[in-house]
Amino acid sequence: MKAFPIGTLILALAGLFLPSDAIGQSPSITLRSGTYVLDGVACQDPPNAAILSWDGFTFSGAHSSRCRSQIAHLEKKRYQVKLTCSARGDGSTDPMDTDYRETVELTRISNTRFRISRSGREATTYRWCIVPGIQRER
Repeated sequence: MKAFPIGTLILALAGLFLPSDAIGQSPSITLRSGTYVLDGVACQDPPNAAILSWDGFTFSGAHSSRCRSQIAHLEKKRYQVKLTCSARGDGSTDPMDTDYRETVELTRISNTRFRISRSGREATTYRWCIVPGIQRER
């Protein structure tokens, strides 16, 4: 039987008992992966501006690309999400090669609903939807 270094064992045990952000991993938001549509907009044919996608790791819009999310747990069901995407929102790349960055506060309502608050704007609520042509139910 091969012996494991004691440091490996300590790190493995720490992962069992410590929150993920305490050992250097970004916390996760427990939302169902898929397409989310702005409340009040029909799921059948939403405009691109009303769609957000969540893949379990990051959010992206209809025309964004190479998005990354840094998630910080604030309290209870509130999170700060720092989103960085390479496209400008219309699918084109930025000629200055700068990323689009936005920080929002996300409140998880359920595993299929959340509210986003942006500085200086009214909060918006999104719900999980099956959008024809984008996804099928899993």
